Amino acid sequence: TLYFLNWIPPIPLSLKSGGIYHHIEKQQDQYLLTYEDGPWYAVWKRSDNRVGTDTPVYSFSSVFAPITLHTTIYHHWEWRPLTESAEFITTDRIPISITGGREHGYRMYTMKQRLQPGEWRVNVEAEDGRLIGRIAFSADSNYSQSHELTTITQ
Repeated sequence: TLYFLNWIPPIPLSLKSGGIYHHIEKQQDQYLLTYEDGPWYAVWKRSDNRVGTDTPVYSFSSVFAPITLHTTIYHHWEWRPLTESAEFITTDRIPISITGGREHGYRMYTMKQRLQPGEWRVNVEAEDGRLIGRIAFSADSNYSQSHELTTITQ
């Protein structure tokens, strides 16, 4: 009750990991995240930063909270056209209910199809609209895969 009356501060949430992927599959308690590998020197690359407009795109995030909780996290998809002065436009704000606790964070994903060319971002937001983290990428109608696909486990 005190939390909802704003007498105690909101629970600190943080984005533990997040990324854009070609495909996501859940197997038992693990998520298999598939993305296009980068050049040999891009050892830090763990997700996609450029995708095509004609295939599904998945946004994955793992949100850490210090306690067990029941709340809603949002994947807020925004798009900015390729014109210079364009601002980001909301395309979707997808609610994801989370309950319970998990040492490695709450894992969740959403999927979007038929992207418009341009800059995209997925804001991971708390129920009250606070920004937890942001995942940015671009969509290109001329995109073609130039590296092998790699799958990691989360």
